[in-house]
Amino acid sequence: MRILIVDDNPADRELLVFNLQEHFKTEAKFREAQSLQAAHEYLARGSTDAIILDLQLPDSTGLDTFLRVHTAYPGIPVVIVSNTQNLELAKQMIHLGAEDFIPKGYLDTTMLFQRVVFAVERNRRNQERLMSDPPPNKRVTVAPPPLTTKYPEEAAPDTLPSGR
Repeated sequence: MRILIVDDNPADRELLVFNLQEHFKTEAKFREAQSLQAAHEYLARGSTDAIILDLQLPDSTGLDTFLRVHTAYPGIPVVIVSNTQNLELAKQMIHLGAEDFIPKGYLDTTMLFQRVVFAVERNRRNQERLMSDPPPNKRVTVAPPPLTTKYPEEAAPDTLPSGR
């Protein structure tokens, strides 16, 4: 698994990497970015399975930070880890596509590990579903068979068999 940690605080990035490595063991590779620009440069070069994103960066803040990442890379799950305690902002970002929102004051690396793993698995499942389902305009719609009556006396008068 390839995880990009985007945070302007080097100590926070280092602590996240250290603690998450204990959970992932050798199953994950971590990359770090200190700004939104650095994150874009890294994401443009290679594949990433998940992004752990702080909202307060030198070149972007708040909702705009998330929207710029999510709009540019909609296929990569984003877990927000930020100092903001604004519940309405958190709900708005979840509604707009963030996988999760964890305030830094409540951060537990076991919980973060699980949320990142679950976000990546949900994303893989959704991608597989998209690949297996034909686009809506390519689906074949089968019309149900016409309704028929079981007994002639239940049929409309103009369809009754003639007894003459």
